[in-house]
Amino acid sequence: AASALSNVVNLNERRQLSAAESSRMLNDCRELAMKRLSGSLSDMLADVEEDLFQMAEASYDREMQNLYLEVRGKAKEKWPKIEAAFSRHFVEVFNHKMRGEMDSAVKTLAASTQELRLVEEDDLAESIAMQELAGRLREQNEDELSLLGERVAMLLGKNELKEEENPISPQAVCDALKRACDELEGSVKLKLVLLKQIEQHVSTALHAVYADLNSEMVRWNV
Repeated sequence: AASALSNVVNLNERRQLSAAESSRMLNDCRELAMKRLSGSLSDMLADVEEDLFQMAEASYDREMQNLYLEVRGKAKEKWPKIEAAFSRHFVEVFNHKMRGEMDSAVKTLAASTQELRLVEEDDLAESIAMQELAGRLREQNEDELSLLGERVAMLLGKNELKEEENPISPQAVCDALKRACDELEGSVKLKLVLLKQIEQHVSTALHAVYADLNSEMVRWNV
């Protein structure tokens, strides 16, 4: 309670920041978040492997058993690339949002009607899953995120900040995770299984990141 009160008091005692100060603080936030979340990814591989093995052992469905084991094998093989891709895309997404730019990535769609329909179905399933993941992360970190959003808005020179504009929002983190999991080069179902296993670890890490960023902002008198 005392910590929360301290945060509120500091928010009410805002000082004017120069563009250079704001940019430096945002860059520091980006580096802290990227390093912490990337470190969390590095530490979770053994747990993810074990969880997927246990899920395969417990399943009576041969198709699901094979899916869990395939995800486990691909994750182990591709994990260094997943980590590198997450860090790269997190920084990319953060910088785009910091500059007020929208994601301009354009997907190449299949030519035939049947292929297009399947692509659209996969994209829809993936989009819904990512929205739900971002929503759960948002709910789990609501208090810290609310304070952090106000502070980031100030650094960006805005009175208020929509989630899609926030470079450190759960949505931004999920965007980077989704792109990182694309390194598996498999079906959408396969990627979503891996994302589900990553979620609990990322949620814990993200809460710590938000708390630390708020503490840093207090120290900076933001």
